[in-house]
Amino acid sequence: ANYRSYGQRIGVDLESAPWRALEPEISALVFADYFENHRSLDGYNMAQAAREGLWRLSRILVNGGTNGLSDYLSYVGSLEAA
Repeated sequence: ANYRSYGQRIGVDLESAPWRALEPEISALVFADYFENHRSLDGYNMAQAAREGLWRLSRILVNGGTNGLSDYLSYVGSLEAA
């Protein structure tokens, strides 16, 4: 269902070709859509959390917990430095 819904929103048939979600351009589009539209129970979305620098919260919004938080923070740091 995720491949279908995200694929429709970004205009790529991910349901028939799910491996395309691994392509950098496609994964960036999926991430951007998720980042803007996925909301937690309290109404926060990832874009709001990021604007406020709430990286731990944004990680929880992604996977429901803090699994991989140190790697995530490392990636965020690299992006912020770029």
